[in-house]
Amino acid sequence: MAWGFIGGAYNVLLAAYVTDGLHGGGLLLGAFFVVDGVAVIVGTMLAVRLAPRSQLAAYAVAYALQGAAWGAMFLGDGAAWAAALLAVMRTASGVIIALDTTILLAAVPERLRGRVTSLHMTTYNAVSRVALAAFAGFLAIAGVRTVGMAAGAASVLAGAAWWSLNGRRARPLYMDAISSAGAPDTIPVP
Repeated sequence: MAWGFIGGAYNVLLAAYVTDGLHGGGLLLGAFFVVDGVAVIVGTMLAVRLAPRSQLAAYAVAYALQGAAWGAMFLGDGAAWAAALLAVMRTASGVIIALDTTILLAAVPERLRGRVTSLHMTTYNAVSRVALAAFAGFLAIAGVRTVGMAAGAASVLAGAAWWSLNGRRARPLYMDAISSAGAPDTIPVP
């Protein structure tokens, strides 16, 4: 839900920052979306290399890294610096996307996976739509830089809060779920 709230307005914030903050046009915006797509793919490829015992911690770290890079992107005015920070941010997002599904499938009993996945996706999409409306109001009041930095800070806080409240406690339960399902401790990578 945390990224659903932040991510609901992601495309709007990115487009507003590139066009208003960086004074770029369609070509620069297109380049930023190329960086976005490539970085997400790289992040998902990195995530599959993580041993299950590292996945929960990596999930929390990726949320913090995602938020820090996203918030920092709004501090400068250089397109190259912003694109580099976007690449870091979206690589972390790719790790989160891959681990979100991996953790859900490993931790939920097989008979409940369809229902839990459906609830998970429905909640994410609903929160994303609410976020889009809320961020439109925030943008009208505060401007793209402030909203972007606040969204980044919210992602860092979400990752830190999840890890401190649940992450460390969840690791033994997660490892038990994986071992009872017969999953290997490492994932073979093609």
